[in-house]
Amino acid sequence: MSYASLSLLDKKLLAQIDFLNLYIKRKVKQAHLVKQRARPAYTLTVGNNREIMNIKIVLLLLPIFSCAVNTFSQNTKLVLPTPNSLSINYSDLNLVDKIDTYITSNFNITQPKQILQKDMDSLECHSRTEFGNITLETRTCDFSLDKTLEFKGYSIIEINRIFKILFSDGESHEWYDDHTYGPVEGQAGCFLEIMESNDKILVYYGCSS
Repeated sequence: MSYASLSLLDKKLLAQIDFLNLYIKRKVKQAHLVKQRARPAYTLTVGNNREIMNIKIVLLLLPIFSCAVNTFSQNTKLVLPTPNSLSINYSDLNLVDKIDTYITSNFNITQPKQILQKDMDSLECHSRTEFGNITLETRTCDFSLDKTLEFKGYSIIEINRIFKILFSDGESHEWYDDHTYGPVEGQAGCFLEIMESNDKILVYYGCSS
């Protein structure tokens, strides 16, 4: 997960870890200087010994604290809005229109459409639009429609939850498994695949004739 996608609480926890690291380095350096200045070994004071003990305790707790931050970050994934069938009749839309309608009706555009490629007739055939933590790419350069959705900060469980609501098994299409949706018996039609890649979830979908 990138730093930009972390929540404010996660960033505060990471800042505390950085502060502890700086504190440890400063105290270790101070203890080392005191030890060098001390003539006999027994001149170290009780206060200095306590500081060294505190440093050791912090060093022991730091890995546990870091692990807790990572676990907390994993458990604080973003939540997608549930499709509202009362305002939009998703059952009347095809696969491509369902997804486009869900995205545009629930998220604001944060980066307008960028044209990434044009075809031989100088018409756009590859574009990208950003909706906050969601990026939508559309390709029509090879005489077929392919789209890719990139979700950052969401779990694959949350993505599956939404797409299982948007798409259900029917006479023409069905879920092959938890992450793949397509035509019954491999017929021509629309396909959808959900994949997990590093710190993001990718959804590929498109239709063939």
